[in-house]
Amino acid sequence: LKADGGKQSARAYKWESVFMDFVNKYMLWIAFALLTVFAVVIRKPMMECMSTDYLQYLIETDGTRSTTLYMTMMWVLSFLQEKPFFFLLKLVCILADLMAAVFVAVAVGKQKGKQAALVAYALLLYLPTTYLVSSVWGHVDGFAIAMFALAWLIADSEKIKRKELWSGLCLGMAIALIAHYMIPAIIFI
Repeated sequence: LKADGGKQSARAYKWESVFMDFVNKYMLWIAFALLTVFAVVIRKPMMECMSTDYLQYLIETDGTRSTTLYMTMMWVLSFLQEKPFFFLLKLVCILADLMAAVFVAVAVGKQKGKQAALVAYALLLYLPTTYLVSSVWGHVDGFAIAMFALAWLIADSEKIKRKELWSGLCLGMAIALIAHYMIPAIIFI
């Protein structure tokens, strides 16, 4: 009986060892995955939420401060008068936040290391402003942030041919979406 119990204990130890080796090897990726899942989970309840000025702003396109590209996107989405369809806009906004967090994490990781990349990823996803702008108000500012980070990554890369063209294209897409992002572009580039 003791010998059999010893074999079971050795098997359990082996599986525990294999599991812990896996966790230790992929701990950073597990942390990124958990942060991503939790970020989506906390944004999901707000996907069908509309603030009082949301529908009015979505339909009204005259006299706004946004760019033509952004207002065209909002105008197209304004034809979706049914509330259940508004989750499409919020879904695009949440995906833009995730994309921005990934590109910023990669940019930070190249300069400061993997742990700093994880911190940058978490900060970008969990700042209250990021949460409110995308999941509550339905703005795609995350896309512009992602394009700025991607422009920097391309400009910093040694492997990409014609990197000035691709970096400029990403920067132009960021600025074309939301015009007031022109100020940081002028200051930092």
